[in-house]
Amino acid sequence: QRNFDIMNFPTFTGGGQNLVIKAEVGMVRNNFNLGWTDPWIFGLPYSFGFDVYRTYHDKDGEVGWAYNEGRTGGDLKLGKEITEHLRGDAIYRLENIKIDSVDDNASTALQNEIGSNYISSILFELTFDTRDNVFNPMRGVMLGGSFENAGGFLMGDKDFIKGTFMASWYHTFFE
Repeated sequence: QRNFDIMNFPTFTGGGQNLVIKAEVGMVRNNFNLGWTDPWIFGLPYSFGFDVYRTYHDKDGEVGWAYNEGRTGGDLKLGKEITEHLRGDAIYRLENIKIDSVDDNASTALQNEIGSNYISSILFELTFDTRDNVFNPMRGVMLGGSFENAGGFLMGDKDFIKGTFMASWYHTFFE
């Protein structure tokens, strides 16, 4: 629901909040997610939200992965539109990853991951978006970059730094 309003009982619509309730149940994968984001928290031009999730991927003989993996976690998000086209977000994530049933012939690196590990990370993201329509863009660009730091002063079992960059260009060839 992209026009959710947590305070508007009984219809819960009209506030522009984003509510995600998702469940995927299958033989190999099970995913559950609950997320909520308010684009203007307490009437201020800052977005705030959270996600809580549980994903599980079951080892499936010769078809699936070489191990079972379960991820349980959540995040808190705070964002701000800096200009009309530029947005900044900060996300804190805490996640528990459990790996088991690893094949005996798996790599040593994978064997070392057996068990339960916590990842505590903070991610900073900038997005530049000039698309003419977010649902059906005909022209514009979308550029994004993020920097994630896990471990260190954030604790957790894993330490890493990860950077990503994304670019999309939209242009119509026919009207």
